[in-house]
Amino acid sequence: MRVAVVGAGRIAEQHFRALAGIPGLEVAACDRSAATAEFAAERFRLARHATDFAALLAEWRPDVVHVTTPVGAHVPLALQSLAAGAHVLVEKPIAPSYTEWIELRDAAAAAGRWLLEDHPYQFSRPAQRVLGLIESGRFGEVVHVDATLCLDIAAPGSVFADAHYPHPSHAMPGGPISDFLSHLAAVACLFVGAHRSTRTLWRKRNSSSHATFDELRSLVEAERGTASLVFSASGQPDGFVVRVFGTRMTATMNLFEGSLSVQRGWPGNSALSPLLNGLVGGWDGAADAARSLRAKLAGRPESYHGLRALIVRVYAALRTGESPPITPDQIDAVQRLIDDLTAELKET
Repeated sequence: MRVAVVGAGRIAEQHFRALAGIPGLEVAACDRSAATAEFAAERFRLARHATDFAALLAEWRPDVVHVTTPVGAHVPLALQSLAAGAHVLVEKPIAPSYTEWIELRDAAAAAGRWLLEDHPYQFSRPAQRVLGLIESGRFGEVVHVDATLCLDIAAPGSVFADAHYPHPSHAMPGGPISDFLSHLAAVACLFVGAHRSTRTLWRKRNSSSHATFDELRSLVEAERGTASLVFSASGQPDGFVVRVFGTRMTATMNLFEGSLSVQRGWPGNSALSPLLNGLVGGWDGAADAARSLRAKLAGRPESYHGLRALIVRVYAALRTGESPPITPDQIDAVQRLIDDLTAELKET
């Protein structure tokens, strides 16, 4: 199976690492920078590298294309790839607007090809463990999810803080926060379903930041429960903490670190439940911390584990004829939620 990765920058490295672990693939890198494409090919021992994407599609005819460029190029590159007969995996956000997502979705349906957005945290270890508890019935009914993503986008060295080379997300509604809305929206839709209504507050807390906004607070009413979504550039340390509240258990995940703790009621004296939860949680937390440290030392941080798991599932499903691991309906729910979260910004 031939695979082309277009855009050979930082996130593409994680795609190349994941693809390297899947047998039977020939992988090519394409980037407008010849040096970047060649470096990727040498570093990951790729079959080919190029700077002309149209020529690569025509001559090499990849079966799958990974679009890992800035968001402004996602739609045209994905449309080119679908027209060339390739399945397409696009980095988040899949499109700058809901209208452009619909254009992509319709093109994929007409071509009879898969179109997937990278929803990595759905396939992370903690999320999969919680989904397993929910499926088994042990978790009970999910009633609420609280997702808080803290990231200092104004920190020195941040790609979002460079005034001389502005990150493409600054041009999108919500500025750099828009680059992370897919993560928040995907987690909400995963646990409580498609949204029905939202109430959202956008704020700028740091006056020295180049970002239009650096804080987001939103309350979401969804099909199976409610959600609170938060982005904070000031809350520290950096982390992506998600709490899922059920009728029998509550789970707390740090998706940047790959950790999970579960609080539950224990049989017998309820006064012992906090102690028992603390003992079990402490043991699990130590094991998660050790695994996260090993992953970082090996250059494979836990925050990218879900991406690797997703890519492995994509190619396994393509070979066996199973359904894609992320469906158009799932992507549509995420894009509609993002559209509502940013609706008031588009009106001003």
